[in-house]
Amino acid sequence: MVETCRAYAADFAANTDGRALILLGPPGTGKNHLAAAIAHALLAQGRTVLQAMVWEVIERIRATWRNGDGPSESAVIGAFAGVDLLILDEVGKQHGSPSERLSLFRVIDSRYRARPTILLSNETLTDLEKYLGPTAFDRICHQGTLLHCQWPSFRRKGTQGEGAES
Repeated sequence: MVETCRAYAADFAANTDGRALILLGPPGTGKNHLAAAIAHALLAQGRTVLQAMVWEVIERIRATWRNGDGPSESAVIGAFAGVDLLILDEVGKQHGSPSERLSLFRVIDSRYRARPTILLSNETLTDLEKYLGPTAFDRICHQGTLLHCQWPSFRRKGTQGEGAES
């Protein structure tokens, strides 16, 4: 797991095809920690990295629909598409509506052709496809790497001590 993430960061310059990394697992299993380590390594290489909650991406795009004097929808999507690495966190914590799937598709598709994306989710692979839509999911899976983080939550360590109720 850690070696896969190290290799992803070390081989980043060779990734010109939008190769994705998908980190799935229950809360507290270190998905964000692994993504942050990759981001840190890339920042040290002089790369640009942006981590955003998936609902923030959707909200930024939706804000362009309401505000005629702000950035255009294309400009907002371009900002997400333009960074060297985009980390989308909490995929599956949105409603999964058709407009959300379309917004996420536009971001993922704009990156798919040339820039890598990391997805973090507590969902199953099947549910991830439901929240992203089949077309965006297909692009993420193409040449992507899936890592299942299936171990106990770090955050819950030590909470089941003596006298604790199960």
